[in-house]
Amino acid sequence: MLLTLFISSLIVMDDMILSPTINTLYEKFPGSTGLINFIVTGCYIFVVVLSLVIGKLCSRYDSKLLMIIGGVIGLAGGILMIFMITPAGLAAGRGLIMISYTFTMNVAIAIISDVYTDDERRGRVMGYYTGTMQGIGAVLAFTAGILATHSLRAVYSLHLLIIPYLIMLFLFVPSFSKMKIAEAGSDAEADERQGKSAESVPVKAKKERFGLRYWVLVLNFSLYNFAFCIPLFYVSVYIAENGLGTEAVAGTINTLITSVGFFTPLLYASVCKRLGKNASTVVFILSAVGCALLLMTSFKSLVFLGFGIIGGACPFIRTWVYDSVPRMVPESRINDAIGYVTSLSTVISTVTAYIVTWGMTTFHFATITSFLAVPIAIFVINVVVDIMMRAVKRPVVRENAQ
Repeated sequence: MLLTLFISSLIVMDDMILSPTINTLYEKFPGSTGLINFIVTGCYIFVVVLSLVIGKLCSRYDSKLLMIIGGVIGLAGGILMIFMITPAGLAAGRGLIMISYTFTMNVAIAIISDVYTDDERRGRVMGYYTGTMQGIGAVLAFTAGILATHSLRAVYSLHLLIIPYLIMLFLFVPSFSKMKIAEAGSDAEADERQGKSAESVPVKAKKERFGLRYWVLVLNFSLYNFAFCIPLFYVSVYIAENGLGTEAVAGTINTLITSVGFFTPLLYASVCKRLGKNASTVVFILSAVGCALLLMTSFKSLVFLGFGIIGGACPFIRTWVYDSVPRMVPESRINDAIGYVTSLSTVISTVTAYIVTWGMTTFHFATITSFLAVPIAIFVINVVVDIMMRAVKRPVVRENAQ
């Protein structure tokens, strides 16, 4: 089952298939800039909206069924991109893939949270999931880069890899019963055995609140995600404006970012075991250090080191956030909480380019290198907020199964 959940990253890392073709799309369809922008980033609006409701779907329907629906939608989108290479066709296909993305990632994380209730085991598996996601992304990026020299159709044919994933989904992932409904039924039977009437059992319980700590976590992660996206999205611009090389150097750095991001989540459980609650703070500090190294443009080795640190830090923090949510919210709201984290953090990353353009114009930053002062400041804020969250005593939301 786990292997199938890990392979579902084929859909989640679709950006790695699209990335090598973005410049070609702008050149091939110069009169359709709006649609191309939607293909590149605008389509994430589906992730933002659907992530708000996916938690409720996980609570009501079989998780395996939801993943199958997501896989089928993703395959349909991939086929559209293969055979309808027009702005409208590609936009429709990419939109379907983003819908599939929402089903796939959120449900996979919900399954891991439901199955692995022990903190240490869940953290380890969540790290494997995030690491595998980055590894698959690196393989897709490398393969897509080679196929991009042939044709757009050749690159987008990588979407056919969803077919073996769907087969594995049917064969190896069990159906998940609606545990909460079953538990409710058991409670009702227990009440009857105690002589209580059926009418005494509440029909609909009031939703438990997430609590302030959860929303602070979401806000802090959303800010962090925005800060991370700035050096990530503008690698090629950074390299060009500092005269550090050609597009080949930018490509090498992108590979470095993804490759390091493959290994750090795999070490998540071990790092947390050694550093305990200080693990997230240390990684936030490393993020600031890595970004600060990018200001030392005269030393190419430090630039590579900086991008490597940032590339490894973000997947670690993402793993930490999704691992922390089940311990921070009421058990009945875990699926909703996961969906909200995905939605709100995606909102920030979707509008990163627009915020950077506005910020550089309004505050007169001449280069993207000078603008890196902004993510450094945000990373420092992340450190402060993380320390404050640990300092505040909190009641235990729920007991973890041992």
